[in-house]
Amino acid sequence: MAALGADLVWYVLGKYHGRSVLRVLCRISLEPDYCVRRTEDTFERLGLWALLPAKFIPGFNAATVPMAGMVQTPLLRFLSFDIPGVLLWATVRAVRDRLLRPLVVCAWCYLVWAFGSWLTVGGVSTGLILPANFFGFVPVLSNARIPGRALVVVFLAVGLLTARLIASLPRERQGRLAAMLALVLVIDFCPAPVATVALDRPAIYAAIPPENGVVLELPMGLRDGFGEIGAFDERTLLHQMTHGHPLVGGFLARLPQSIKRRYADLPVIRSLLAMSDGQSGPTPEDMALSSADATQALKNVGVRYVVLDHGAASPQLSAFVASLHLSTLQRDGSRELLLLDEQ
Repeated sequence: MAALGADLVWYVLGKYHGRSVLRVLCRISLEPDYCVRRTEDTFERLGLWALLPAKFIPGFNAATVPMAGMVQTPLLRFLSFDIPGVLLWATVRAVRDRLLRPLVVCAWCYLVWAFGSWLTVGGVSTGLILPANFFGFVPVLSNARIPGRALVVVFLAVGLLTARLIASLPRERQGRLAAMLALVLVIDFCPAPVATVALDRPAIYAAIPPENGVVLELPMGLRDGFGEIGAFDERTLLHQMTHGHPLVGGFLARLPQSIKRRYADLPVIRSLLAMSDGQSGPTPEDMALSSADATQALKNVGVRYVVLDHGAASPQLSAFVASLHLSTLQRDGSRELLLLDEQ
């Protein structure tokens, strides 16, 4: 963390102050002008790859990092090369300690696993096959569907390595480094959300009355980590943050078979679920129900409001909903907010 933080400082200085930073760093050289030119020539030949071995060459890292800022390298691209260089340097230093070697090996193994099935650098897939590709054939490991979760072990190992590093420092430096790390943690936990995605929040969901009742969005679906039934739309979870009502359907990482069977046995709900994927029709039992009985079946499970997306619903699903005793409360584009009629 300390090495990466120092690199970020020099990167920013190089980005905004240019060659003047290199001149300052090269003053200790016998030929400052030659030092500047040599650094620029080396970086021009190697590019950002020079960041990988930079920390192993005395003086080279101090000039290479600000050089990356001078050429206006995007921050994320700079970090995609600098972080591996820092990790490589830290690994070489850490393996000298016999107590740290198991932690280093463990951290690297889980880090490679966290990279996923294919190596991606700077947002571009290299096509290089990684071990996670073969874990699908290994019992137990094949259940690890999200390799990124392996980073948890990496963070634990990094925490232990950091603690070992602090303990090895002189006492006067321990306090300063511990205070700096504590400040980093405080900043990290400060709530400062940054909007990276424009969220679509249709006004129709704010129009759903606050009275108790379950919201049924159509098309609907059930999804877990192993598959999907119907047509589950992730935005329904976002919309729920607006209207605040319970939902029919949804997502759960491990959906019990008893829940799936319950949905398959619920009158009308089972047909709506089947018609949501656009390939199936209502069950014969639900087709035999009258409109009043079908509406009552929805009330029996607590449904009070229906939001029908005409743009996503199949004609068969739209026709089935139209046969129910529902009243329109509001329309918003392709969506229609419906209320089950009181009987």
